[in-house]
Amino acid sequence: MTTLPQITIGAVEGKARGAGNEFLSSLDMLFGTTTHTVLSSPEIALGILPGGGGIQFLTRLIGSGRAMEYILTATDIGAVEAAQIGWINKAFETTEAMNSHIDNLISRLLLFSPTALALSKQAISAAARPQLSDLLADSDRFLQTLSDPQIPELIGKVLRLSNNQSNETFEQFLGENIPLVYE
Repeated sequence: MTTLPQITIGAVEGKARGAGNEFLSSLDMLFGTTTHTVLSSPEIALGILPGGGGIQFLTRLIGSGRAMEYILTATDIGAVEAAQIGWINKAFETTEAMNSHIDNLISRLLLFSPTALALSKQAISAAARPQLSDLLADSDRFLQTLSDPQIPELIGKVLRLSNNQSNETFEQFLGENIPLVYE
């Protein structure tokens, strides 16, 4: 996503954990609604780590101390706090307000030279985004965690506790429910 010449903008109105959060963290701009947005990197609770660039992108967005806090504890974060620490650009009370803001951004971007936008994005990304070698190293670390014999047991517990359903209470409040996996 970071190497595309186009500007990428995400609008979150729901739960984005794991790979979904990793994808969103790689976008150029990200917005969310205060009533529905939940972001998280819960992989550590399953004995693995964010392997799709999640560590690299999130650390660059919120800093190493906060990345340690959220990644190592598998804690959910709402849009208001996410905006305060830079995980997302801005939090909105309503979908309409969020969409209006994004529409205004896009209308403004369309005024400018595509070449100037692409080159500016390239320069900002060079300063703020991870190198491919960093992402590949994290992918290797992720693969190393998969050899841990505890992983299938932890994943099995999560599936049992959630009734293998993403709309169950356990999954909806995953950040709060993670300790149940270890009981």
